[in-house]
Amino acid sequence: MKLSKRKYKLYITFKGLAVLLLLGSLLAIVKGFIPIEPTSNIFHINKELGSNYLKILNTFLIIPIVEEWIFRKFIPEIFQDIVGRKKIIIFSNLLFSFLHFDWFFLSYFMNGLIYSWAYAKTNDLKIPIIIHSIWNINVYLISINLL
Repeated sequence: MKLSKRKYKLYITFKGLAVLLLLGSLLAIVKGFIPIEPTSNIFHINKELGSNYLKILNTFLIIPIVEEWIFRKFIPEIFQDIVGRKKIIIFSNLLFSFLHFDWFFLSYFMNGLIYSWAYAKTNDLKIPIIIHSIWNINVYLISINLL
């Protein structure tokens, strides 16, 4: 039985989120064994959010839209003919990771690969945006308990 486009996109969204949760959990365990500062980027952002609704809207909606447009659509489409699709996806996600200014960039890289996979599977930028937004909300809700 073939899924409708809408159901397929929903399936990809849930599958991407499930993989993010699994990888996030595994990376959190690995990170516990590495003697580096806690994710300063996340803690810094969450401390500033408080009840400022514009910052919350920015973190959970605007930033995922901008990042997904830049790193999943704009950069890959411009450079894929020059270096190839796979290489530009790797480069774009490395750039995405390093620009989060966090010592533990592996989690950002893995997330970026999942967002890229979701975009490639659906050819709909809204899907990685939704996954990214939900992931940011998840990280926020988990990390506010750690502050």
